[in-house]
Amino acid sequence: MPTKYKAQLDHIGFDWTRDLEFIRQSLLAQKDLISGAARFRGGEAALNSFIEDICGVLCWAAAVQMDGGFKAANKIIATLTAVEKNPSSVAVGSIEPEALGMIASQYQLADEAPGTYWFDVYRDDGAEHELDLQQVSRAASRAIVQMQTDARKGRPKKVVLSLLGEKLRDLFLRHNDDATRHSIASDGQIAQTEAGPYFDFCETVLASLNEFFANLPQVYETKPISTAQVMRRRRIPPDRTLTT
Repeated sequence: MPTKYKAQLDHIGFDWTRDLEFIRQSLLAQKDLISGAARFRGGEAALNSFIEDICGVLCWAAAVQMDGGFKAANKIIATLTAVEKNPSSVAVGSIEPEALGMIASQYQLADEAPGTYWFDVYRDDGAEHELDLQQVSRAASRAIVQMQTDARKGRPKKVVLSLLGEKLRDLFLRHNDDATRHSIASDGQIAQTEAGPYFDFCETVLASLNEFFANLPQVYETKPISTAQVMRRRRIPPDRTLTT
């Protein structure tokens, strides 16, 4: 049975001041644990700089999860459908960014190329016309047709896991010769569980990200990031590379 997604009309993006500070303070509260898990070698100033680099990675991951445009097509279609029915919802300014971007790319006042006046949809300083809600509805309808060609069955790729897997590994390798996975027996030798220095490092720093996710509204569907899943991720494929 196909999954039904709810429209996201109350989107709040990652706040690079408030949310970053939340994650930073969470990391600083466990600075000694992070230092030990990373086998850090250096003075206090260098450790603080290392913590800031970890904070940057976690904030990047949080922003991708919340705003990055990697949602499943059917999730975006749910929001587009809601806007098609009630175009005035765009005026509130809290439509999820993926859906708003699709509407802007299809927005058309007359017979000009779709997306010519995309900035009118965002209602920023570059807006040239009053927003035409009827045209917003039509743009949403066209966007739905376009997105339906991209819709696929199954779960979307977890880009945030690849990002974390690559960047946390790079950070760990600053103070270690390797970042390998280790498995140890559990449950009376029946199952295997991840372990080792790199696992400990990832689990320690991911606790701050998961704490942040736990405080987000349910609509973001931000389940805790699994340390084991992050460790299993390979390098980000070339066509999905995320650069700083």
